Amino acid sequence: MDDLRERRVAHALADVASGRVAGMENLFDLLGDSVYRLTRALTGDAGTAEHATVETFTQIWVRAPRHLANGAATSWVLALACDVVCAKPISSQGQ
Repeated sequence: MDDLRERRVAHALADVASGRVAGMENLFDLLGDSVYRLTRALTGDAGTAEHATVETFTQIWVRAPRHLANGAATSWVLALACDVVCAKPISSQGQ
């Protein structure tokens, strides 16, 4: 990922941490596809991946104020997506 994009992600995450809805919209525009592709790869199921993507962005909204800006914002978001997938039973897979 290029530096400019990572700076945009970090800025959007800072906006989310401040409670700005526009920051969440920007963050989703920047990383929504990446989060979905990751959750799809981890679950093997489109529906489950969609639910995991929504849950990931919900968790971003909740946890962003506690996120320390000393780490890469994109890495934090993708790690959170992995946590969401691992924490939830994958009930719709194969159904």
